[in-house]
Amino acid sequence: IIFAALPAIVMIIAYSIPLVNTNGLSYLRQFYTFAPLLFLALFIGLVLISYYKKGHIASVIIYSVLYFLFIFFALFYLGYYIIYHDIFDLYTLVSVLNTNISEVKAYLLHFISPLLIIVLACLLVFFLLLIGIVTHKLAIEKQHFGLSYPLPNKFLIFFLILFFALFSHHLMKIFPLSMYRSLTQNNGLLHAFKELHGNIEINSQQILLKDSSNKNLTSKKAPGSIILIIGESANRDRMSAFNRTLNFTTTPWENICAKQKDFSFMYNSYANFSNTIMAVTQALTNVNQYNNIRLKNAVSLIDVAKKTGYHTYWISMQGKGSIYDAGITVIAERSDDCIWSKGNYDEELLTELKKLNLSKSENNFIVLHLKGSHNRYPERVPTAFWEKHSLPDADPYKNYDNTLIYTDYVLQQIFKYAQENLNLQSMIYFSDHGEDMKYMHTSSPFSFSMVRIPFWIYLSPTYQRNYPDILPTLKNHSQAVFTNDLIFDAVSGILHADTNFYCPEYDITNVNYSITRENAKTLHGQRSISEDLK
Repeated sequence: IIFAALPAIVMIIAYSIPLVNTNGLSYLRQFYTFAPLLFLALFIGLVLISYYKKGHIASVIIYSVLYFLFIFFALFYLGYYIIYHDIFDLYTLVSVLNTNISEVKAYLLHFISPLLIIVLACLLVFFLLLIGIVTHKLAIEKQHFGLSYPLPNKFLIFFLILFFALFSHHLMKIFPLSMYRSLTQNNGLLHAFKELHGNIEINSQQILLKDSSNKNLTSKKAPGSIILIIGESANRDRMSAFNRTLNFTTTPWENICAKQKDFSFMYNSYANFSNTIMAVTQALTNVNQYNNIRLKNAVSLIDVAKKTGYHTYWISMQGKGSIYDAGITVIAERSDDCIWSKGNYDEELLTELKKLNLSKSENNFIVLHLKGSHNRYPERVPTAFWEKHSLPDADPYKNYDNTLIYTDYVLQQIFKYAQENLNLQSMIYFSDHGEDMKYMHTSSPFSFSMVRIPFWIYLSPTYQRNYPDILPTLKNHSQAVFTNDLIFDAVSGILHADTNFYCPEYDITNVNYSITRENAKTLHGQRSISEDLK
């Protein structure tokens, strides 16, 4: 009885602490309802194992693993609260589901040492083995239960079926199955990714250019290459080009660019969400926080570029999405050529770009996706570069800031190569989201440092001669609030892709841009940017 009751007791304690302290009492009732059912299920399971010798070892293993998981998930939920002082939410689960082994390793090493990881892993294995041993010893002593009638009988079978049906029903309401169910149901995010995957080809066929003559397209009036660079975890608060109060120079090249007439830096830019999947999926489609368009009806920026006369390329330092062909992967594979680099450092992007051997006479739309400043920070910078450019130890965020210096260097090298070899007409850089120096990037807990991002646009002299109004408009908007789910419209504006999916009020290159401090949002509409600009 004590053994069967232990997971239920752990569950009540482990879930009560976070939920009571975060006003989640309504959700807590489900655990209080489920706990006695869990106790009965584990007790009945132990009785059944003791009476049926056939498949005894397999039964003990299955029982032990389930017993272990109930305790593990409860302690995991409590542990997340202890670290982040908030509850584990749906969007965090999405990030977990889309995380590969190397990212898990980097995440763990950010908080604890390799030795402690090994110790914890050994403890978990030991705990699982201990559960198996205790289960086996209890199961072989069936007289301990004081049951004199033989098993099974019709009444017992009926009771067990009814009980485990009730148990399974309540189990689906308990973390983490409850969250996974929410993600996969009709209005869930994973279901939305699946719908995007199924519909995006049909949606792309609906893209229409309003000007049938196509004379004003950038590919016609300013042929050449457009490069869109997506950064990773870059917080503009730690970038000297955006924050002039810093004591250290973290963006030497961008500092120079910010003073040049061909660049426009946007100093109040924010991510639409604090994780990569959510932020970039909206950035590169016409779905945003303001227009209420569902992801299943989305069109991609890649398809818009193709429609306006560009050969499209996607070169990424990040792996493919692992859940339902996650939105970024779906968009990336709309490109004519898609490359998933397996290199360790972002300068590999330039290596891959050079391999394409593109000419100046071609219209190319190129998306480059960096590893940027994703934790674990020292692993993002080559050792030789780190030794040469490392910031003083007086910088409290030295490890993170060094990644920004390296990203600045990579951006400079890409820009230089594109200018010399690709007839560069425009280069756009923005980050997927920001980074909090304590909690990195989550939605629970949330801080605005997780969504404060860099964003700048370069326009060539040739481009400016053909479209003299764009750069002045951008410079007039340099202090305007921008959220990166509007990249679709901003780049459409640069391409002069006036399609049936383009909205000038969301285009920061347009004089009719209408996002303000009062109506700008983040976390997909859950938080107002005005909270950060008081």
